[in-house]
Amino acid sequence: MQLDEFLRRFNGVKRISTGNTYKALCPCHNDRQASLGISAEGDKILINCLAGCHYKDILAEVGLTEADLFNDGKTKQEESWREKIEGCIKMPIEAVYDYKDATGKYLYSKIRFVGKHIKYAVVDRKANSFTMRKPEGIKSTMYNLPAALKAIKKGFPVYITEGEKDVDTLKKIHFTAVTAGGVSDWRSEFAHYFTGARVVILPDNDTPGLDLKDKIIADLKPFAHSIKWVVTSKAEHGDVTDYLTKEGHSKEDLKKLIEEVKPVAAPWIQITERKDGSQKQSVNPGLLKACISEHLSYKTVDGSYYWYENGYYKRTDKNTVKAKISAYIPDGIANDNLLNNVYNLMLADVDHMAREEDFNNEENYINFKNGLYNLTTRKLEPHNEHILYTRQINTDYIEGASMADITSTFTRFIGDLCKGVDGAIDWQKYKALQEIIGLAISNVHGHRTKKAAILYSPIGNTGKSQFLSLISNLVGPEHITTIPLQNMNEDKGRFAFANAGLIRLIMNGDQGKATIKDSSIFKQVTGGDYIKTEGKGKDIKALVFKGFIIIACNDLPYFADDKGDHVYRRMYIVPCTHEVPEKERDASILNKMLEELPAIVNWAIEGLHRLRENNYNFSEVAAGQEVIANYRKNSDTVYSFLMDEGYIITKNPADKVSKKELLTAYNAYCLDNGRQVVGVRQFSERLKKLTGLEITRVRVDKYRDYYAQGIKEENNEFIAATDAENEIFSNG
Repeated sequence: MQLDEFLRRFNGVKRISTGNTYKALCPCHNDRQASLGISAEGDKILINCLAGCHYKDILAEVGLTEADLFNDGKTKQEESWREKIEGCIKMPIEAVYDYKDATGKYLYSKIRFVGKHIKYAVVDRKANSFTMRKPEGIKSTMYNLPAALKAIKKGFPVYITEGEKDVDTLKKIHFTAVTAGGVSDWRSEFAHYFTGARVVILPDNDTPGLDLKDKIIADLKPFAHSIKWVVTSKAEHGDVTDYLTKEGHSKEDLKKLIEEVKPVAAPWIQITERKDGSQKQSVNPGLLKACISEHLSYKTVDGSYYWYENGYYKRTDKNTVKAKISAYIPDGIANDNLLNNVYNLMLADVDHMAREEDFNNEENYINFKNGLYNLTTRKLEPHNEHILYTRQINTDYIEGASMADITSTFTRFIGDLCKGVDGAIDWQKYKALQEIIGLAISNVHGHRTKKAAILYSPIGNTGKSQFLSLISNLVGPEHITTIPLQNMNEDKGRFAFANAGLIRLIMNGDQGKATIKDSSIFKQVTGGDYIKTEGKGKDIKALVFKGFIIIACNDLPYFADDKGDHVYRRMYIVPCTHEVPEKERDASILNKMLEELPAIVNWAIEGLHRLRENNYNFSEVAAGQEVIANYRKNSDTVYSFLMDEGYIITKNPADKVSKKELLTAYNAYCLDNGRQVVGVRQFSERLKKLTGLEITRVRVDKYRDYYAQGIKEENNEFIAATDAENEIFSNG
């Protein structure tokens, strides 16, 4: 077998040398340290687990045999995956049951061998390969779930059985059935799949089967329209397959048996007898509201609904909520009056009311599709409806997912983005970008860093736009807004931030060159201060922005209002100075990186952990500090004058320089260098911002004059000449 094909069978593969030596997670024990060594020597592949797992067991777990240890460059496609599995397990396969999620996505297979032995595997039929284990972090699901959901939507009855064999038996007579797999596999959370369904439970004829039936009925009552249950087979431990095959009954016999059973109606459905003996169904709005409120998770905020689905609260419009309510009501009964009645009752339920600021407060988790990553324990936990998140990262968290040094598109991309003008990777930039993306995908409040991230590049084709697009795909464009820096002011800021309460990122992919006359909101937002916001037709309210600002620009904006340290300290600049050669540019690079998201987020989480350990101080980027220093000099003539003319800002009140002398020297400096001169008053204000000290009037010798405190000339003290220097001067 080829080495690269062999490596694909394992998780967490990393190259550990320049040769063909790798480490991976051992499939035979709860490996967290990648303790399995894999190397190629000549025509052989060698494996060794530091925990002592036997190599044959390791091979069997990933569907390989000893023959695959020969690195002969050949594959074994001539042997089917079924034959390979049978060869590994040493037993013939009786049946294979594919489990899929609600959307129809394949998750894993449950394999039944002769003798009722059960194994789980992930089968790649296209590649004719498999892995003998049930994937970690996969939510429990039901066999034939997509078909059952489709039947429920169309109003057809759905049958719940105890095993997969019965589901397949009923499928042959065109009945839609579903199962959790076995007596111990039913989960209460499956009940919501049967909202508005007509359910028929077909338990096995034994005590465990009847006990399971009782549990399913109890779980389904708040969701299903009607529930029936029928024991079909008369044989001990018999099931519906026995009833239809061994006992010789037909489809019509089964239908008749079910029709004879009186259904259990949902609590909110009231059935009354008419005079002619027929039945009338009606809905009690209060009971339906109570049932929905008790068993489903949602929040209402200022008249809007946030519905908890798939691990987070999603804003849901009125028609969608009414459609959810309608699913509980039998056909022919629902009307707009009834739906609005229940809708308004739910809206007025104080137990489900929340404020916008109640969401996204838990900073210790990253919400992935398959669970919550705990930043403290560094483990994945199940989703929790009591942790109020309104967003979710657009991928699963897969522990150990990593990028091979040579083959990863993202590894090459991020290397290019971090290169300096000399073509070498600047590892300070590498750490910076890792921390930026880590913070972006987290729920850590961005103002903890007191920074806005700025990817600055005076040239194009560096990759910074693709970097922002990658972040956008991870976070989701609905959780990102664009507010130009020039709009973060008292005049426009309160309207610009009116809908930013639940936004994760303010991301400007092309911040133009602009003059910022008022930077007050920018400083308040990055500093975690309250700002005033005002939506159209709404009252003014206070907001602390919990998100993070990321900007990409070719020209840095000009801040005209504040030349002190405050505004410059709020900018975390990462220069992107390497232009990717035209022949190396890849138009589909973003799509390729999206295939590596689990590995990319693990890389980003590493940066986030470092940022937290450094008390939310970003790693230093020397190239960025140089840009800020030059930027500050170019945008502030007073600061530029002091730096270029040899003055030192000490901020020590004991150090003083005559304001008159400074102003004269400043005017001459600007004239000589073609710079714009500021007025006397503005000159004094700039000095005060730079030093933090007032201009004072003091007596020096016999004269009183105005002095700038906290500044001194670099060489303002008399230094006596040495004897050697005096001798030189004397001889001269």
